[in-house]
Amino acid sequence: MKPMRRGLLLSSAAIATGILATYLGDQHLQKRATEIEEELKADYATREVVVANRDLAAGERLTAASVALRDVPETYLPSAAIDASSWPQMDGGVITHPIGAGEPIITSQIRRSARSRLAEQITPGDRAITIPVSGTSAVSGLLEPGDRVDLMLTINEQEGRRTLPLLADVPIIATGAQMEVGDRHDRTVNYNDITLAVSSLEAAKITHAQVVGDIRPILRNDKDDGALPHHVIDRRTLLAGMTEDETRQPPQQKVELIIGGKH
Repeated sequence: MKPMRRGLLLSSAAIATGILATYLGDQHLQKRATEIEEELKADYATREVVVANRDLAAGERLTAASVALRDVPETYLPSAAIDASSWPQMDGGVITHPIGAGEPIITSQIRRSARSRLAEQITPGDRAITIPVSGTSAVSGLLEPGDRVDLMLTINEQEGRRTLPLLADVPIIATGAQMEVGDRHDRTVNYNDITLAVSSLEAAKITHAQVVGDIRPILRNDKDDGALPHHVIDRRTLLAGMTEDETRQPPQQKVELIIGGKH
């Protein structure tokens, strides 16, 4: 092969190799750019939330004129941030902590207005029902909206009284006319009933239970999601394990006799 022809072939091969390398390099860079773009989208996905459009002071009432809707990266967004769907429940509430301009507003920063309607506190599908608590429970005066209680029912029958669980893990949405959590140190106990959020079937059970017996709320821990054991307590089960003498007579106390000496 002539040197000139061989040189031409080598030059053509070099050019083709260069073009292929450039193409593959571009493909790699484009793929990597796409991967980086997807990673950034995942890391900086946004959600539209309510933010303060100016500095808001504690004690100020929240209104539509003091807020705006903004897209905020979810990476930097508190889970309790208020969005457009939950704004109506916060409109008119009182700000409990200062909020800077542009900051997302979260539910814990707002004390909902005392003018809020009870119906706004009920999840669609649930019902609200009020039961008396005055004098019926040792914790009745310490309950607050947001607490969860179990309901016990005591029935008076011909065979005697029986106590059994009625409902478990029932949320309180109001104590008397109070629909928001107050200050435990300054709160005055002045309510005689509590309002519960229940299903329509549970509302029917509570309504009938108030006719046939006495209902008592039992406070449970906020982190307790356990089921309520189905214990039925009557006189026999209450006194089980006690001797017959113990069930009939109170325990006798020994009397110490002091005998004086002679002078």
